[in-house]
Amino acid sequence: MLVHMTIALCHQSDGSMKWSYTVGGYILSSPAVDTDSTIYFCTGSNAEKKVYAINPDGSFKWSYATDRPFSSSPVIGSDGTVYVGSADKQFYAINSDGSLKWSIPPVISSIPLQQ
Repeated sequence: MLVHMTIALCHQSDGSMKWSYTVGGYILSSPAVDTDSTIYFCTGSNAEKKVYAINPDGSFKWSYATDRPFSSSPVIGSDGTVYVGSADKQFYAINSDGSLKWSIPPVISSIPLQQ
């Protein structure tokens, strides 16, 4: 079964829809909005496992896919880098143009780290 979900932006004054964008999977995260009003969110299903970037006018900007669903909401760094964790056991840093900056496995420690 293919699932389609839609994210929409509404006018604050009257609640009417300004635009909507439909994706081919479940939207699994809260959206994040950067300083230029680009909207980032994550999807996850058998068909689609992506971070999306949507322009302020509702048009597609870019997406970044992995083999497993993203397991966290995106966070935007001061330089525009998008950070997000995935069920593939990687933590991703994605440049503002949609290219991969780096990915690493998460670090889990049961002992305090020295400062």
